[in-house]
Amino acid sequence: MSGLVARSAQWQSSGGGSAPAFGGASRDFDGSSYIDLGDVLDQGQQSFTVAAWINTADASTGSSVVRPILAKQSTSSPYLGVNFSLLGRKPGLTNSRGDVVFGYILGAHTVPVNSWVHVCAVLDGSDRTNWKIYVDGISVSFFEGGFDLSGSGADNSESLLIGKRPIGECFDGLLSDVRIYLGTVMTSGDVATLAGGGHVATGLSGWWITDTDDVLDYSGNGNHGTNYGSTYSTDGPLD
Repeated sequence: MSGLVARSAQWQSSGGGSAPAFGGASRDFDGSSYIDLGDVLDQGQQSFTVAAWINTADASTGSSVVRPILAKQSTSSPYLGVNFSLLGRKPGLTNSRGDVVFGYILGAHTVPVNSWVHVCAVLDGSDRTNWKIYVDGISVSFFEGGFDLSGSGADNSESLLIGKRPIGECFDGLLSDVRIYLGTVMTSGDVATLAGGGHVATGLSGWWITDTDDVLDYSGNGNHGTNYGSTYSTDGPLD
Protein backbone atom coordinates (compact mmCIF):
# COMPACT_ATOMS: atom_id res chain seq x y z
CA MET A 1 0.00 0.00 0.00
CA SER A 2 1.46 3.32 -1.10
CA GLY A 3 -0.43 5.43 1.41
CA LEU A 4 -1.54 8.07 -1.11
CA VAL A 5 -5.21 7.44 -0.40
CA ALA A 6 -7.13 5.51 2.22
CA ARG A 7 -8.70 2.39 0.72
CA SER A 8 -12.36 1.70 1.34
CA ALA A 9 -13.14 -1.08 3.76
CA GLN A 10 -15.56 -2.71 1.34
CA TRP A 11 -15.61 -2.75 -2.46
CA GLN A 12 -18.60 -1.02 -3.98
CA SER A 13 -20.63 -2.23 -6.95
CA SER A 14 -22.53 0.93 -7.75
CA GLY A 15 -23.90 1.77 -11.16
CA GLY A 16 -26.41 -1.06 -11.29
CA GLY A 17 -26.76 -4.61 -10.08
CA SER A 18 -24.93 -6.12 -13.05
CA ALA A 19 -21.43 -5.28 -11.80
CA PRO A 20 -19.53 -8.46 -10.86
CA ALA A 21 -17.47 -8.82 -7.72
CA PHE A 22 -13.99 -7.38 -8.23
CA GLY A 23 -10.92 -6.46 -6.24
CA GLY A 24 -10.60 -9.75 -4.39
CA ALA A 25 -8.57 -11.54 -7.05
CA SER A 26 -6.11 -10.90 -9.87
CA ARG A 27 -4.15 -12.56 -12.65
CA ASP A 28 -0.45 -13.31 -12.35
CA PHE A 29 1.76 -12.33 -15.30
CA ASP A 30 5.24 -13.86 -15.27
CA GLY A 31 7.07 -11.56 -17.66
CA SER A 32 6.07 -13.54 -20.75
CA SER A 33 2.31 -14.14 -20.32
CA TYR A 34 -0.45 -11.87 -21.60
CA ILE A 35 -4.11 -11.63 -22.64
CA ASP A 36 -5.01 -11.00 -26.30
CA LEU A 37 -8.29 -9.09 -26.79
CA GLY A 38 -8.15 -8.96 -30.59
CA ASP A 39 -8.28 -5.94 -32.89
CA VAL A 40 -10.83 -3.96 -30.86
CA LEU A 41 -11.32 -0.55 -29.23
CA ASP A 42 -9.21 1.59 -31.54
CA GLN A 43 -8.85 5.08 -30.15
CA GLY A 44 -9.09 7.06 -33.37
CA GLN A 45 -8.97 10.68 -32.24
CA GLN A 46 -11.12 10.10 -29.19
CA SER A 47 -10.44 10.96 -25.60
CA PHE A 48 -10.07 7.97 -23.32
CA THR A 49 -9.30 6.80 -19.80
CA VAL A 50 -7.45 3.63 -18.81
CA ALA A 51 -7.17 2.29 -15.26
CA ALA A 52 -5.96 -0.80 -13.42
CA TRP A 53 -4.76 -2.16 -10.11
CA ILE A 54 -1.13 -3.25 -10.42
CA ASN A 55 1.30 -5.11 -8.20
CA THR A 56 4.69 -5.20 -9.91
CA ALA A 57 7.33 -7.79 -9.07
CA ASP A 58 10.01 -5.97 -11.07
CA ALA A 59 12.22 -3.68 -8.98
CA SER A 60 13.94 -2.15 -12.03
CA THR A 61 13.95 1.64 -12.11
CA GLY A 62 15.63 2.31 -15.47
CA SER A 63 13.34 4.19 -17.87
CA SER A 64 14.19 1.71 -20.63
CA VAL A 65 12.43 -1.08 -18.69
CA VAL A 66 8.87 -1.16 -20.06
CA ARG A 67 6.19 -3.20 -18.28
CA PRO A 68 2.98 -2.84 -20.32
CA ILE A 69 -0.40 -2.84 -18.57
CA LEU A 70 -2.65 -2.26 -21.59
CA ALA A 71 -1.41 -1.59 -25.12
CA LYS A 72 -2.58 -1.41 -28.72
CA GLN A 73 0.37 -0.31 -30.84
CA SER A 74 1.82 -0.94 -34.26
CA THR A 75 5.19 -2.68 -34.32
CA SER A 76 7.25 -0.06 -36.16
CA SER A 77 7.90 3.66 -35.75
CA PRO A 78 5.98 5.82 -34.93
CA TYR A 79 4.30 2.94 -33.02
CA LEU A 80 0.80 4.04 -33.92
CA GLY A 81 -1.65 3.64 -31.04
CA VAL A 82 -1.63 3.62 -27.27
CA ASN A 83 0.64 2.11 -24.62
CA PHE A 84 -0.19 2.36 -20.90
CA SER A 85 2.81 0.98 -19.02
CA LEU A 86 5.24 1.19 -16.17
CA LEU A 87 8.52 2.68 -17.35
CA GLY A 88 11.10 2.08 -14.68
CA ARG A 89 8.24 1.68 -12.15
CA LYS A 90 6.70 5.02 -13.16
CA PRO A 91 3.23 4.92 -14.77
CA GLY A 92 3.20 6.42 -18.25
CA LEU A 93 1.13 6.72 -21.40
CA THR A 94 2.26 7.11 -25.01
CA ASN A 95 -0.09 8.01 -27.85
CA SER A 96 0.88 8.16 -31.53
CA ARG A 97 -1.41 9.36 -34.32
CA GLY A 98 -0.85 9.06 -38.06
CA ASP A 99 2.61 10.26 -39.04
CA VAL A 100 2.87 12.49 -35.96
CA VAL A 101 5.67 11.86 -33.46
CA PHE A 102 4.09 10.29 -30.42
CA GLY A 103 3.21 12.23 -27.31
CA TYR A 104 3.90 10.88 -23.87
CA ILE A 105 3.37 11.56 -20.22
CA LEU A 106 5.41 9.84 -17.53
CA GLY A 107 4.39 10.13 -13.90
CA ALA A 108 7.05 11.30 -11.46
CA HIS A 109 5.83 8.84 -8.81
CA THR A 110 7.73 5.53 -8.52
CA VAL A 111 5.37 2.74 -7.51
CA PRO A 112 6.44 0.23 -4.84
CA VAL A 113 7.35 -3.39 -5.52
CA ASN A 114 5.09 -6.24 -4.38
CA SER A 115 2.36 -3.84 -3.27
CA TRP A 116 -1.02 -2.97 -4.75
CA VAL A 117 -1.37 0.45 -6.39
CA HIS A 118 -4.19 1.89 -8.48
CA VAL A 119 -2.98 3.68 -11.62
CA CYS A 120 -5.00 5.66 -14.13
CA ALA A 121 -4.24 7.73 -17.24
CA VAL A 122 -6.64 10.26 -18.73
CA LEU A 123 -6.20 11.61 -22.26
CA ASP A 124 -8.25 14.46 -23.67
CA GLY A 125 -8.31 13.98 -27.45
CA SER A 126 -8.55 17.70 -28.16
CA ASP A 127 -6.67 19.36 -25.31
CA ARG A 128 -3.25 18.08 -24.30
CA THR A 129 -3.31 20.14 -21.09
CA ASN A 130 -5.92 17.68 -19.80
CA TRP A 131 -3.66 14.63 -19.99
CA LYS A 132 -3.23 13.30 -16.45
CA ILE A 133 -1.66 10.45 -14.49
CA TYR A 134 -3.21 9.31 -11.22
CA VAL A 135 -1.70 7.05 -8.55
CA ASP A 136 -4.10 5.78 -5.87
CA GLY A 137 -6.68 8.35 -6.93
CA ILE A 138 -4.38 11.37 -6.70
CA SER A 139 -3.15 13.32 -9.71
CA VAL A 140 0.66 13.20 -9.73
CA SER A 141 3.17 15.42 -11.47
CA PHE A 142 4.62 14.09 -14.70
CA PHE A 143 7.12 14.62 -17.47
CA GLU A 144 5.79 15.19 -20.98
CA GLY A 145 6.93 15.53 -24.54
CA GLY A 146 6.14 15.22 -28.22
CA PHE A 147 2.54 16.37 -28.02
CA ASP A 148 0.77 17.04 -31.30
CA LEU A 149 -2.93 16.25 -31.63
CA SER A 150 -3.15 17.00 -35.36
CA GLY A 151 -2.59 13.40 -36.46
CA SER A 152 -5.26 11.49 -38.37
CA GLY A 153 -5.87 8.95 -35.63
CA ALA A 154 -4.32 6.14 -33.62
CA ASP A 155 -6.11 3.20 -35.24
CA ASN A 156 -4.04 0.14 -36.13
CA SER A 157 -4.54 -3.54 -36.94
CA GLU A 158 -2.76 -4.93 -33.87
CA SER A 159 -4.51 -6.64 -30.96
CA LEU A 160 -5.34 -4.84 -27.76
CA LEU A 161 -3.18 -6.63 -25.18
CA ILE A 162 -3.22 -6.84 -21.40
CA GLY A 163 0.23 -7.32 -19.91
CA LYS A 164 2.14 -6.94 -23.18
CA ARG A 165 2.80 -4.62 -26.08
CA PRO A 166 3.20 -6.04 -29.60
CA ILE A 167 6.94 -5.42 -29.90
CA GLY A 168 7.55 -7.83 -27.04
CA GLU A 169 7.82 -6.45 -23.51
CA CYS A 170 5.52 -8.02 -20.90
CA PHE A 171 4.30 -7.20 -17.40
CA ASP A 172 5.82 -9.02 -14.41
CA GLY A 173 3.43 -9.18 -11.44
CA LEU A 174 -0.29 -9.06 -10.70
CA LEU A 175 -3.03 -7.13 -12.52
CA SER A 176 -6.64 -6.64 -11.45
CA ASP A 177 -9.70 -4.61 -12.48
CA VAL A 178 -8.34 -3.44 -15.86
CA ARG A 179 -10.62 -0.90 -17.57
CA ILE A 180 -10.84 1.34 -20.63
CA TYR A 181 -13.33 4.14 -21.19
CA LEU A 182 -13.33 5.33 -24.81
CA GLY A 183 -14.61 8.84 -25.44
CA THR A 184 -14.30 9.68 -21.75
CA VAL A 185 -12.21 12.28 -19.97
CA MET A 186 -12.78 10.88 -16.50
CA THR A 187 -13.20 13.36 -13.68
CA SER A 188 -10.92 13.33 -10.67
CA GLY A 189 -13.92 12.30 -8.56
CA ASP A 190 -14.60 9.22 -10.69
CA VAL A 191 -10.90 8.30 -10.66
CA ALA A 192 -11.00 8.51 -6.85
CA THR A 193 -14.07 6.25 -6.89
CA LEU A 194 -12.14 3.59 -8.83
CA ALA A 195 -9.12 3.93 -6.55
CA GLY A 196 -11.38 3.58 -3.52
CA GLY A 197 -12.89 0.34 -4.76
CA GLY A 198 -15.92 1.74 -6.55
CA HIS A 199 -17.44 0.96 -9.92
CA VAL A 200 -17.88 3.66 -12.59
CA ALA A 201 -20.22 2.38 -15.30
CA THR A 202 -20.59 5.49 -17.48
CA GLY A 203 -18.49 5.23 -20.65
CA LEU A 204 -17.09 1.79 -19.78
CA SER A 205 -15.87 0.16 -23.01
CA GLY A 206 -13.86 -2.77 -21.67
CA TRP A 207 -13.46 -4.37 -18.23
CA TRP A 208 -11.31 -7.39 -17.47
CA ILE A 209 -9.87 -9.35 -14.53
CA THR A 210 -12.61 -9.36 -11.93
CA ASP A 211 -12.94 -11.98 -9.18
CA THR A 212 -13.82 -14.74 -11.65
CA ASP A 213 -11.19 -17.03 -13.18
CA ASP A 214 -11.62 -15.95 -16.79
CA VAL A 215 -10.57 -13.29 -19.30
CA LEU A 216 -14.07 -12.14 -20.27
CA ASP A 217 -15.11 -8.54 -20.84
CA TYR A 218 -17.55 -7.48 -18.12
CA SER A 219 -18.38 -4.12 -19.70
CA GLY A 220 -21.15 -5.76 -21.69
CA ASN A 221 -19.41 -5.01 -25.00
CA GLY A 222 -18.19 -8.54 -25.70
CA ASN A 223 -14.48 -7.79 -26.05
CA HIS A 224 -13.46 -11.12 -24.53
CA GLY A 225 -9.83 -12.20 -24.41
CA THR A 226 -7.67 -15.22 -25.11
CA ASN A 227 -5.30 -16.08 -22.29
CA TYR A 228 -1.64 -16.82 -22.99
CA GLY A 229 -0.12 -18.03 -19.76
CA SER A 230 -1.51 -15.69 -17.09
CA THR A 231 -2.81 -17.52 -14.02
CA TYR A 232 -5.61 -16.81 -11.57
CA SER A 233 -4.61 -15.54 -8.12
CA THR A 234 -6.67 -14.89 -5.00
CA ASP A 235 -4.28 -12.05 -4.11
CA GLY A 236 -6.37 -8.97 -4.80
CA PRO A 237 -6.15 -5.24 -4.03
CA LEU A 238 -8.66 -5.65 -1.21
CA ASP A 239 -6.37 -8.04 0.69
